[in-house]
Amino acid sequence: MSGKTIPYHLRVNKIIERNLFIELLRIIDRYSPINDYTYIGMGGPFMEDFKYIHSSFNLKNMISIEMDENVNRRQSFNLPYSCINHKNNMKIEEYIDTFIFEDPTIIWLDYTEPKELSRHLQELQVLTSKLNSGDILKITLNANAKSLNQNLEERMTKAKDRLTQYSPPDLCDEDLREENYPQTLVNAINIACKAGLAGRTGYVIQPLTAYSYADGQTMTTATAIVLSDAQKINFFDKTKICDWREYSNEWSEVKSIKVPHLSAREKIFIESRLPKLTAEEIISEMGYFIGENFSDAESEMESFTKYYLEYPQFSRVIS
Repeated sequence: MSGKTIPYHLRVNKIIERNLFIELLRIIDRYSPINDYTYIGMGGPFMEDFKYIHSSFNLKNMISIEMDENVNRRQSFNLPYSCINHKNNMKIEEYIDTFIFEDPTIIWLDYTEPKELSRHLQELQVLTSKLNSGDILKITLNANAKSLNQNLEERMTKAKDRLTQYSPPDLCDEDLREENYPQTLVNAINIACKAGLAGRTGYVIQPLTAYSYADGQTMTTATAIVLSDAQKINFFDKTKICDWREYSNEWSEVKSIKVPHLSAREKIFIESRLPKLTAEEIISEMGYFIGENFSDAESEMESFTKYYLEYPQFSRVIS
């Protein structure tokens, strides 16, 4: 089952990443009011990102891009707010090519198909060439290394074919291991963004966050803001983003979000011991570990101790 087809309420790691994105936007709001922005996204059938962003910042201008006719119909049925403008039967590359970025813009390219990596990076390059100072871009890519090949030794040819001109110059077999591939993709994102700004003097692409997560297949996502040279110092002064634990300067560290799936009782038990106890101490006190083996369970518990405030709370509702 791919991440795209998993019901949203089961995608715990993606929800945490999305909550962190909202937290990031709150920080940027200190520099430029987010409710002045236009949000452009690929909302899928449930329009969840539109719900999150509108409810958090009361955005009035929101644009949904969708090519699949059936998904369009489902979006219309699930439409959460009247301020969302549907662009039906339109590919994201067509929209990027024709849209004039005049107002402040947040745009999220949310891709799932690993075979289209080269096209996705090309679209990112074109997008970056059109954005203005203060515009925020986010891109999500499929980081399932096994989509290249099951065998590590045979992945290089397929990787270079997909990455094309965005391949990191020192790409090696180690970069194509499952645990390293998200960082490799973020390096390619960096190359595409810089290519988009080539020739645009006075602008920089400022990395902000980079994550990998898996609710099915592994995904990697990175967020950046375009800034003019004149505004860069002002941005850091107003946002104080360098003090934020999630800030990822130069995209040199892809943070992993991989939390355990917990029962309501387990979640309450663990949270009652945070932030004082460590993951190892909590597992010891519970008397069992949650996962396929102790090493993975400890790693996931450590991730939970870091992101428990962003962990979603699900409740049964009886009407």
